[in-house]
Amino acid sequence: MKTKIIHIYTIRFIAIIAAVNSGLLFFSCSPSHVLSQIEHENQVFTYIDFQRNHKVYEISDSTETGLEKTIKILGFAGDKFLIEITPDKERVSMKIMGRGFDIRRCTDHVHTVLVRDPDSLFSISVSGETGIKYDLKITCL
Repeated sequence: MKTKIIHIYTIRFIAIIAAVNSGLLFFSCSPSHVLSQIEHENQVFTYIDFQRNHKVYEISDSTETGLEKTIKILGFAGDKFLIEITPDKERVSMKIMGRGFDIRRCTDHVHTVLVRDPDSLFSISVSGETGIKYDLKITCL
């Protein structure tokens, strides 16, 4: 009888662990923003989209001399994006390029982008001296 009770508790314990792990797996499996990442010569292109995942896109990275990192974002008419870069030093530059959108500069490190054309693929390029760390946060409003 005692052995049977121990087995029941063991089975319940295993079931609880499995349920918790399933829940964690379910919540951590939201689709990635990243559609593709391409390295070409001295540039890295990361293509992201907010149609599959509406959460904030955040990366922490560092600059490398001679290597430009570019994020390309697909937006549609009326989409509005908040782009914030937080460098650990001031010698990081960010450029927003493309067509079919308007940029409003809030501060040196915060910009909003409003897509006015039916669709727009715009780019955010980050460059600077080697080893400067930065955080980049893109929010689809």
